Amino acid sequence: MATSVCFIWAQSHTADANGYYQLALGPHLSFGLGTDFALWLTQTLLIVLATKVQLYLAFSLLGFAGILLLAASMKKCAGLLKSREQKILAGLLFLPGPHFWTSMIGKDGITFLGTSIIVYTLAFQRNRIIGTLFGTIMCALVRPHIALLMAGCMCAAVLLAKSRGILLKVLAVCLLGITTYLSIDFVADYVGIQGAVSASSVERFVEKRQSDLTANSAVDLTDTILPLRVFLFLFTPLFVRGLDPLRLIVSTENLILIGVATYCIAPMLKVVVRSRHILVLYSLIFFSLGSLILSSTITNQGLALRQKMMLFPSLYIIFALCLWVKSQSTRTR
Repeated sequence: MATSVCFIWAQSHTADANGYYQLALGPHLSFGLGTDFALWLTQTLLIVLATKVQLYLAFSLLGFAGILLLAASMKKCAGLLKSREQKILAGLLFLPGPHFWTSMIGKDGITFLGTSIIVYTLAFQRNRIIGTLFGTIMCALVRPHIALLMAGCMCAAVLLAKSRGILLKVLAVCLLGITTYLSIDFVADYVGIQGAVSASSVERFVEKRQSDLTANSAVDLTDTILPLRVFLFLFTPLFVRGLDPLRLIVSTENLILIGVATYCIAPMLKVVVRSRHILVLYSLIFFSLGSLILSSTITNQGLALRQKMMLFPSLYIIFALCLWVKSQSTRTR
């Protein structure tokens, strides 16, 4: 259903998916990272897939696999919840945003699956190193800068987790430092930072990116203060600027997400203090830093709608854990 709606919508709107498809029909494309990988994968799939619809279905399977892994992770984190609370969690998984945007040809389904693999691995505590590495590499193929952020968040979570040994914590710090040192020039070159990496060059890059994206956006988020910019990045559009069917659906979904985030504010401290589990810490750090960084560099609302999907697995996990903690508190009264 989501794939069908996504396909029909993309044919009548300017969508990156159409550009990927048209370029994949052209000359042979070489393997690379970022957009190059998305184009290479699209062209490779066209060898065995005959139509554009089949290509959409193939990419939608990546997103759907991520949603299944996320559902299993949420169920594991929530424990024995009441029927009403279980229905709330199940309802979140049917919000249309993740289904719609991860059905597109391009990067979003791959990134969503990568982030879901990481939370699934941490939730079930099986082959953590392999699963985390696989999920991070999957994200690195299409968004290397996000993979670097994931690696940093994971090392920070290991460092702060309660049950980690001192040797593992030292190893995490060393790994973070080495990984950052080796990859910072590559990531800077990938995202387009000119010259040596410094505070001034990063500031110039952010200003240029905001200017470029604002020129192609109907909504300018550049001049807003940071807390408001984060809110607008995560939860807009709302019920303003017209109520066409698509905007009405997205606004309703964002209103639900505001409720989810608001609900998590009070019990989140209990969740962190009570467990200091690596999944809790990773999800909180990645969602917080991801929201801050992306909202500071993305001023185009259409791009924000897609890119915030990679933060959803962490938000959903936090919400499931908060539901569980609150239910435990109610039972002990």
